[in-house]
Amino acid sequence: MFEKFVILDLNNHFYSMETITTIRPPRTIREVFDSLPEGTIAQIIENQLVVTSPYSDPHQKTLNELNLPIYNYLNEYHLGKIRIGLYGV
Repeated sequence: MFEKFVILDLNNHFYSMETITTIRPPRTIREVFDSLPEGTIAQIIENQLVVTSPYSDPHQKTLNELNLPIYNYLNEYHLGKIRIGLYGV
């Protein structure tokens, strides 16, 4: 956040100054976790921040190649469902 100050000296000259208001850095692992950009794959394990890199294109391609035949088999014989995604089960 920027704040502008105008100073008038003894000779009636105006000077403009800008200051930067600082925000205190995070003090806990939870504060660091909460400050991460949305969509960052991270979790707190035993008070340690563990950040996972996004999945690569070859990884996603392999995942799709494995998922499709399993999905088709389960769907054809009404045996269950399969999901792909980054969400809790």
